[in-house]
Amino acid sequence: MDKDIHVRLGQPTQSALVDVGKHKTRQHPTSVSIAGLDQQERQRHLDRIYRDPEFGPLNTYALQRLGDLRGKTVLEIGCGCGHMSAHFALLGARVIAIDTSEHELSLAKQRLSRFGVMESCQLLQCKAEELQVADHSVDVVYSRSTMQYVNREKAFSEFKRVLVPDGMLSLNENLPNNPVVMAYRCIRRLRAVKPEQKAYLASILGYINEKELEQLAREYTWSDHSEYHILRPLTIFISKYCCCKKGWVVVMDHCLKCVDDWLIQHIPATRRLAWFTSTFCSKPMQLSIPVEPSRGGPTPEKESHA
Repeated sequence: MDKDIHVRLGQPTQSALVDVGKHKTRQHPTSVSIAGLDQQERQRHLDRIYRDPEFGPLNTYALQRLGDLRGKTVLEIGCGCGHMSAHFALLGARVIAIDTSEHELSLAKQRLSRFGVMESCQLLQCKAEELQVADHSVDVVYSRSTMQYVNREKAFSEFKRVLVPDGMLSLNENLPNNPVVMAYRCIRRLRAVKPEQKAYLASILGYINEKELEQLAREYTWSDHSEYHILRPLTIFISKYCCCKKGWVVVMDHCLKCVDDWLIQHIPATRRLAWFTSTFCSKPMQLSIPVEPSRGGPTPEKESHA
């Protein structure tokens, strides 16, 4: 089958695994009553997913691409405190959430329990390069701003190993060449004096680049992508780090977002200057090297949805 590869950024494109619990069909979270949360808290959750200035547009794009998640198994790489894992579960997915931090997994467990979806989720402390997940057991692998902390070659190989034959990979990741963000990264490095700050910087192995995305696309039968934030990081940083949410910042943010949208649509080469890419791949091709025996446990039971 010919591969439809759209990944070039300069081109415009429209511990062992255990049972994660039986799936229960849920409505979309805009109408579902989340256990233990009132309407205000539920709206804050949806705002964080869909209206967050940094990741809201990427989340929207990724969720649209992933489609109906009911009954599917979603593996989230670097789940942190569990915002996206909770959302995937609310959309009807069985979720395997991994992180290397015991503290973050503890926070994720609290959030998932508060949202009433813990029965549909499994938390694992492991690395993306050494997934404790069974071969061909996952429908979706999702990562958000995690790939800069891992050995991507090993991680991508693991993603292909755990995905089912028609599985999907969704990456919302930082790119290396945005001028505003590069300046911020430089300042952050110069101001890092505390041991924990230096340790964090040392944990960043590098940001995913165009060549890696092109190589990744060649390993799948179909891929697509969308880039975000060229000039808008200016107002995002002003609002986030200067705690300035005055009217002029809101107006300026809207203007820069419109300019970014125009640049990305009409001048494709500017995509290389974007802060983030949301890349989506499906149907991984057959591995050309022998796959090691599964390091995971039994594959989660599948349920039929006619």
